[in-house]
Formats: sequence, structure tokens, C-alpha cells
Amino acid sequence: MGARSKNFYNDFAVRLGYEEAAAKIQDLYLGGQKKDAEALVPDRLIDEIALVGTPDRIKEVLGVLNFLAAPFGTQEMLLRADGVNDKDYTLDAKGNPQLTPKGMQDTLVPWSPVVSAPEYFYYPTLPPDPINAVYQAEKTAFAIGVRTPIIGLYSKTNSDKGTQLTMKMNDGLNNIIYGRSPVTSLKQLVDDWRNGGGNDIRSEYEQALQSSKK
Repeated sequence: MGARSKNFYNDFAVRLGYEEAAAKIQDLYLGGQKKDAEALVPDRLIDEIALVGTPDRIKEVLGVLNFLAAPFGTQEMLLRADGVNDKDYTLDAKGNPQLTPKGMQDTLVPWSPVVSAPEYFYYPTLPPDPINAVYQAEKTAFAIGVRTPIIGLYSKTNSDKGTQLTMKMNDGLNNIIYGRSPVTSLKQLVDDWRNGGGNDIRSEYEQALQSSKK
């Protein structure tokens, strides 16, 4: 539904991994075939973004969400954040969990952002005055930071393709970081980004930046 060139719902479905289905649904919807478009919405997509089903199914899903949202200090959160004792983590002399190499992989799961525990501050490896240490670190980072010059500017290609290009780039970088792809694949990753729209995005922002200075 909505404009083909800029559509929040279509972009959202694409980010969730339903690019092919989103394209077909959009074509049908904009062509006036709304019932056919509705029928193509994947059941899995609905299940991922809404609570739908029998009372037992709703109770099961809410139980999973409660587990994921377990607060700091609970066994549920320890399992979710650090995994299994003596496999994914060990305890140091003060009883703080320290991830093992296996734990660093096991705790990187795609569903962790779905819901999280209430905010807490727990960094046992920081100095005695952690607040000041964090402040000094952020102050140092801000001092060397560079403000992006394209804030407030518009690129049509970035609006149309930016989300997909960024997602593919991040997926490729993560594959390299976690050893699933060789470092040599970075060149192809960058070339694909440029040829897929990155060069156009750069050009459009350069033109917009020059126009903003007039």
C-alpha cells in the first residue's frame, strides 16, 4: 500500500527478510487486486509482528516474551545473556560471568532485540568510578568525531534503496567478522553496494550539499 517509491510498510517487510513477498504484494495492491495482495501476506510475517492464534498460542508467546524480558539478577536473564555455565561462561573470583569463546558465539542470536530486560548498569570490569570513566570515554570520542554534512539533505536513491543496501552491507560485514566469509570478499561487497545504488546516493548527496551552500 502507499507510494511505490517510499513506503514504510514495504521497507519494514524487506528489513524482516520478506523482500520478494513485499514486491509481489505491492504490485497486486497498487494494481487494485487488494484481496490477492492480502492473501500473499506470509503467515510467518504475521506471527513475527503480532500476537495471533488460539489462547494457548498467545499464552505460549507471552511466556517466551516474559522469559526474554526477565530482569537483571534472575536465572532467566543469566541464561539469555551469558548462556550455560561452564560452557558459555565461567565465573571470576567475584562471581561475575566471563564469556568463553563459545559463549561469544552462542549469545549472538537474532532474536535478542525482540524484547529486553529493564535498563540496568552493570560493568564489573570498569574502574571504581565507572560513571566518570564512561563520561571521559565519551568526551574523548566526541572530541575526535566528525559531524555528518548530509543531515537534513535528501537522496531519492537512498530513500528508495538505502535500507536494503545497508542491510546487505551489514550482513556481508558480519559474515567477514564471524569468519563465514573471507576478508577478500570485502571488495565485492563494496562493489555491489556502489553498483547497486551507492554511487548514485553519493552523487545525489554531493549535489544536495552543493545546493545547500548557495
